[in-house]
Amino acid sequence: MPFCFLSPRVPRESSARHTIEVPMRIDKFLKNSRLIKRRTIAKEACEQDRIFINGKAAKPGSEVKVGDIILIQFGNAQIKAKVLVLSEHSTKEAAASMYEIVE
Repeated sequence: MPFCFLSPRVPRESSARHTIEVPMRIDKFLKNSRLIKRRTIAKEACEQDRIFINGKAAKPGSEVKVGDIILIQFGNAQIKAKVLVLSEHSTKEAAASMYEIVE
């Protein structure tokens, strides 16, 4: 096994956390994260001003990035989620790790 020296000042990166920070459309993120079941429903919710990104009404093509706060309003219910990971494709198990429920 080769020896690898890491300086104590340089933080070690985990390969599981190594992601490329590329913005994603909000309707696609909602579908991939399974916060909303279908992309067409996510698109309609955006068009009806029921989805907000960082306090601003989102259009279906609005881009979301890691760290953004998404507010979803359906009837009397509200869900506030923080974006943790952006993934083009995700399994059912991995979808829950794409966001964190806030409040």
